[in-house]
Amino acid sequence: MSNAHAQTEETTCPQEILMQKFIKPLIFQRDWVHRVVVSIKYDAGELENSQSISLDCTVPDFPSWRATNICLSGDGSTELTWAASRTKDDDQVIVPVAMLKKGIINKLDVTFEGKSLSVLTTSQNRSLTFEIIRSSLSRLSLDATQIEQAMADVTCIYEQRPEGSVDQGSADATQNILEIIESSQIIDEERSRTLSDFILLLQTHYLLFVLVPKSCVKKRVILKYKISGDASNKVTDPARKRLFTPLVADYELDLWWNKSNHHVDVSYPTELMISSVVLSSESENFVVERPQVHRYHTNVPAELVDQF
Repeated sequence: MSNAHAQTEETTCPQEILMQKFIKPLIFQRDWVHRVVVSIKYDAGELENSQSISLDCTVPDFPSWRATNICLSGDGSTELTWAASRTKDDDQVIVPVAMLKKGIINKLDVTFEGKSLSVLTTSQNRSLTFEIIRSSLSRLSLDATQIEQAMADVTCIYEQRPEGSVDQGSADATQNILEIIESSQIIDEERSRTLSDFILLLQTHYLLFVLVPKSCVKKRVILKYKISGDASNKVTDPARKRLFTPLVADYELDLWWNKSNHHVDVSYPTELMISSVVLSSESENFVVERPQVHRYHTNVPAELVDQF
């Protein structure tokens, strides 16, 4: 295809339309992720885990992703800048695979059919997330001033430290966003609540986007990602490593995919036993089991996940 043809096609699909392609499957209709399989393995000595997550999904027609130019950063190094596009010459699409809790991740690997996939950088993830939110807010019939104020509030919410207490600025921003969305007559109450939940979740989480071959679009595939060395689960006190000393390790399901069945498999080293498993939400415990085993497997149906 000639460059002229590619450019002509792209002009028929400006940035606003491209962002709309994310909104429905990412925020309002997440049933394209059919099943989430989580395998958590704790290493001996320390509760430092590795998490392997598989997404059984039918990839929507997300926008393509391509390099636009090379820019020179302040330290003299160069980096590619990227942009969403809609030209047929592009061979990768942008797929959101997880809403990850903010924190230190020592290693992240995303694969498809055994081959590693490229992951958007922190700044690219942030920029794309903000563009999606901006596009979502523009559908509420807000004027330009209202949208800019709302995006300032979104920035304040996004930059809230996950472990810290909510500061007054973030609290005010949260209230402003809720009022803006709830006052809209364009979307119904359920969609209003879903959009609010999505934005407020960014106080403690961030979206992870990966580049997937365009051949996967509208096909059912398995995307996998592995997180190693979650520092929040390390046990550094030697006294707590003694046999039969109670240890507590928390794992948070990626509940943004709440229309999917979740299969969870947890394994511990042989010198430790799982004394109890608690499946809980903020308000109540749903399941409490005492398996007394080194490995635990459970299925959490979508109906239960949706109650969290």
